[in-house]
Amino acid sequence: MRKALLFPLFVLACSAEATPKAPQAPRWLDAPTTPVALRQGIDVALPLHLDRTAAKATVVAPEGIGATVDSDGASLHLRADYTVADDAAVTVTLKADDGAPPTTVEVRAHIVPLGWIDRQTWSETDGPQAREHTSMFLDEGTRVVYMLQGTGYSPQWKPIDDNWQLDLASKTWSRWTPTGDVPEPGATRRAVHVPGTKVYYLYGGSTGFQETEVGDPALYRVDLGNPAHTFTKLTQVGAPERTRVLHAFGYDTEKKIFVVFGGVFQSATEQAMLSDTWTFTLEGDTATWKEVKSAQKPSARYGGFHATDSTSHRFFVWSGAQQPKGKDMINAASDLWALDLSSAQPSWSLVETTGTTPRGRRNGCWIHDPKTQRLFVFGGTPDGSVSTPGLFALDLRPGHEGWSTVAAAAPPPRSSGSGFFDPTTGRGYCGFGNDRELYRDMNVLGYPE
Repeated sequence: MRKALLFPLFVLACSAEATPKAPQAPRWLDAPTTPVALRQGIDVALPLHLDRTAAKATVVAPEGIGATVDSDGASLHLRADYTVADDAAVTVTLKADDGAPPTTVEVRAHIVPLGWIDRQTWSETDGPQAREHTSMFLDEGTRVVYMLQGTGYSPQWKPIDDNWQLDLASKTWSRWTPTGDVPEPGATRRAVHVPGTKVYYLYGGSTGFQETEVGDPALYRVDLGNPAHTFTKLTQVGAPERTRVLHAFGYDTEKKIFVVFGGVFQSATEQAMLSDTWTFTLEGDTATWKEVKSAQKPSARYGGFHATDSTSHRFFVWSGAQQPKGKDMINAASDLWALDLSSAQPSWSLVETTGTTPRGRRNGCWIHDPKTQRLFVFGGTPDGSVSTPGLFALDLRPGHEGWSTVAAAAPPPRSSGSGFFDPTTGRGYCGFGNDRELYRDMNVLGYPE
C-alpha cells in the first residue's frame, strides 16, 4: 500500500488559509422601539447598553432638543426646550474602533408641552374672597391645600381673619379652623415644608396695614398631620432684632438649615429695606439663629423670588424691589444670587445665567419644582402699576443655570398672588392676587395626562 500519501494530504488540509470574518456593526441592545415622551424642560436619560465596550455613540438632534452622551458613554440624555411643539427624531450613530461599519439608530421623540392646563374659579359663596399675600400649605397625603389669612381690598392691605382648605381632587373649598398658637391675622408670612412630613414652618409677615404695619417676630410650626392642625410658637435664640415682610425664606433638606434673607422692616415710625441674611437650626422647639457674613451679597430688596435646591445646597434669590432710584419707586433687580450652604460659613455669589433674563419685578407668584430643579416665575410688577405677562422657567441645575420663556397661553397677569407645588402630580398652582381686577381663582401648571 502507498501509505506515504496520507501525510502530505493531511498537511495540505491544515495549512489552508481561513477567510477572516468581517467585524460586525455595533448594536444598541435596548434601543427604544416606541417614541420617547419628552416633557418640555425635563431631562430624560436612556441607558446606552452596547454590545461592545469599544463602541461610542454620537448624536445629532434637531433644533430645540438637547442630546448629549455621558462622559462614560452609559446614558443618552434628551431634553426638549419650551419652544419645541412638534414630534422629532434624534439620530444616534454607533462607531467601533475595530473597523466595523457604523450603526445608525433613530430615536423618535414625542413632545409633551408644559402649560396652564386648568383655571378654577368660584363665587363668593363657594370659596374664599379675593385676597393677596396669603400662605398655603399642601398635605400631599390627603391632597388638601390649607390657606392661611392674607390681606383684603376693603380697605386694601387690611388683614383677613379667615382660613380655607381646597380639596384638589374635587376642586371644592371649605373652611378650616387651626388650633394652638394660631398667628394673629396677617399676610406675607413665608412658609417652608419639611419633605417627608406634614410639617411646615412660618416666619415673618405683616399684622397691620399701611403706615401702622407691624411685622410678626414669631416663628411657627404647623403640623397638618394633627387632626387639630395645631400651630406651635417656637422659642428663638439670637433671632434678628428687626421683623420683616416680603422676605425670602428657605430650608435645605439635607443640611437641615433654614435661611432668611432681606425683606422690609416697617413700623408706625420707621421703614427700612433689609439686606441681611440669617440661618437657624432647630433642636426640639428651639431655633438657634446665626447671622451670615459674606464678602458679597444681594442688595437690599423685598418681594423677590426664591427657592432652595437641596441637591446643590444652594438658596437662590432672584429680582425684587430695591431702594428707589429717581422716579423709579420699584427699581427692580434682575440679578440671580445663590447662597452656598454646603460649608460651615455660607457665602453668597452672583450667578451668571444663559437665555434672556425676564424683566425684574416684585411680588409675583413663584413655583419651585425641587425634583427637576426648576423655578417658575409668573406675574409681579416692575413699576407698581401693571403686572408683567408671561411665564418663565429658571433652570437651577449646577452648570445649567438659565432662563427660558414658556410658550404657553397664560391666565391674566397679576401681582401679589400665591403659589405652591404638588410633588405627587408634578403640577404647580398660582392663584389670587390683583391687577386691573381682583382674582378669585386657582391656575394649574403642568403637562397633559
